[in-house]
Amino acid sequence: MGARRFLVGLLAAAALVLGAGVDRASAASSCAQRVITAWSAGTLDAKYPPACYRAALDRLPEDVALYSSAQDDINRELLAAISRQRKPPSGPPAGGLAAVEPWHAFAAGGGAVLVAVSLGYGAMRVVRWRQASAQRSWSRDRPPTFR
Repeated sequence: MGARRFLVGLLAAAALVLGAGVDRASAASSCAQRVITAWSAGTLDAKYPPACYRAALDRLPEDVALYSSAQDDINRELLAAISRQRKPPSGPPAGGLAAVEPWHAFAAGGGAVLVAVSLGYGAMRVVRWRQASAQRSWSRDRPPTFR
């Protein structure tokens, strides 16, 4: 009895997954068709999601793509839809330093490490130069002797 329930559940899950895939495909094609129809009517605007514009470009008839401005027009609206979704935030990041992009923090940290290494190397060179000058026979206290 347990194996039968498992099999029925597995078949039901498979049917749901396959059915959802069919619904998405038909929704994408109807969305693409609406974009193409809007373009042909001259009423295309950035009111569709970017996936609809991409699907419309994939399903655009070859003669329309070659002999009209459909690809350019749909691409322009696709870019407008994408930019509408990705509006930059106004003002400083809300989360403080946590909202900073990771590569910004990495670059700033790398710059700080570079400055610290440069200062350390410079300080080491100054100390060694002073030690070497103190060990020379012709320091300020004792002028050089020529033989």
